[in-house]
Amino acid sequence: MRFDHEVSQGIDRPWNARREGDDTMDRHLEDLPRELLLILRRELLRLARLEDDMAANEAAAVPYWAPHPPSVLGHRKAAAALRNDAGAILDMAA
Repeated sequence: MRFDHEVSQGIDRPWNARREGDDTMDRHLEDLPRELLLILRRELLRLARLEDDMAANEAAAVPYWAPHPPSVLGHRKAAAALRNDAGAILDMAA
């Protein structure tokens, strides 16, 4: 299977790594009113809480001596990423 140059180079980068000079998301967020940024932040934090709840529910479904399903770690990482983005939006809204 042949991959194009950009896709094959992106495999080693984290999913959210930006290319040099790529400020597309920041540029659009900076144009939004502060109130809308705070609403967006609040929604990201709500989604993070849902991810935490899903992780807790899935972890509680297995005995304490058994390893957690991999999805528990996935939900926890998703929650952390959402909180990180919410923090970045708060910095932008300040």
